Amino acid sequence: MVTKFNAGGVLFDEQDPAYVAAWKAALDKLIPTGKLFEINTGVIFRGYHKEPYPARPILKEIVARGGKIIIPNDCHRMEGMGYGFYDAIQYAKECGATEIYTLSGSPVKQVKIAI
Repeated sequence: MVTKFNAGGVLFDEQDPAYVAAWKAALDKLIPTGKLFEINTGVIFRGYHKEPYPARPILKEIVARGGKIIIPNDCHRMEGMGYGFYDAIQYAKECGATEIYTLSGSPVKQVKIAI
């Protein structure tokens, strides 16, 4: 959500060591839980930002630490269904991901990203 409202660094510098330390500390707690981290494209569809969130440095760190990535359909409106899905897969690959997870079926399923 920080990425959504801080486009272009209008609120603060996302490179600030205090901010980086805060999100890294959050990952220290969250990644061991095995919960899924979403790549959100709704932020682009609704015109708030030009890239999905989390921001690239955060997503790269999530991937490097073995975090699980999911690309949900956060559209809020019918015309947004599936918006940016393939771009989000590319974004995940650029950040080092080799797989994403899906909620289709139970339990959560791992899906390899085609190279």
